[in-house]
Amino acid sequence: MDLSTPQLSRRAVNRAGAYLIASTSTGSEFEVSLQIVQEWRSSHNNPLQIFREILTYRAETIQLTAITAARLKRFPSILNKLVRIPTLGLSEMQDIGGCRAILRDLTSVYRLRDIYLETDVSNLIRTDNYIASPKETGYRSLHLIYKFFTDSEELRSLNGRKIEIQIRTQIQHAWATSVETASTFLMEEFKSDEGDTRWLRFFALSSSVFAIREGCPIVPGTPENQQDLLSELRSLWQGLNVEGFLRGCGVVVDSLDEHPDDHTFLIRFNVREETATI
Repeated sequence: MDLSTPQLSRRAVNRAGAYLIASTSTGSEFEVSLQIVQEWRSSHNNPLQIFREILTYRAETIQLTAITAARLKRFPSILNKLVRIPTLGLSEMQDIGGCRAILRDLTSVYRLRDIYLETDVSNLIRTDNYIASPKETGYRSLHLIYKFFTDSEELRSLNGRKIEIQIRTQIQHAWATSVETASTFLMEEFKSDEGDTRWLRFFALSSSVFAIREGCPIVPGTPENQQDLLSELRSLWQGLNVEGFLRGCGVVVDSLDEHPDDHTFLIRFNVREETATI
């Protein structure tokens, strides 16, 4: 099947996704379902690149040093989300294709948001403002969810693919990157509010501190009194040795740069000594 013009019915896509998370079989039906899901994922690539180009242009009109990125959701993450949300059909998943803009401050974030709301409304599905209403995990960002639409004969079959645009400040991105890093090295699902409760609490508290710094609402369930907030945060910072852990992660990343042609690694990571051997 040509991935640039996939003829995939939403019913077939949903059925394939449901089969993959429900079956332990690896027979022919499994292989067919696997191919359908992979093709559905790949079919978001062209719309995603178009959205990313527009996002980059608009972000740079506000801040020349704005950073943008785009990615297709990883295959395991797609399946994990289907398991986590049983009522979600694969064809309705909004973040298989996602692009992001990272800007200096909140003023710039909302300026970019307003450009989209003033120019691209017809294909806008909805907005999610996790800055005004942070998630309980501490996640803060502004999301715009669009449906792709084009009159181009070559890409018309891709109309309806959902693309998620994330707009966030540098400090919000630093927080999200730390969560990703900790999730990877500790093999936890912190983004899904799963894993070591001490780390989950640490990230929620630290996000509230950043929210206060940016003049935004704090994370639900964290202390409103700043002294209590900082006291609990300091306790977890020390108890989890967060500084040593994150420095150690940096050591690992730097060490991996010395093995550019290798694809599989065994990493021994000593948090206390901030050392890593590969």
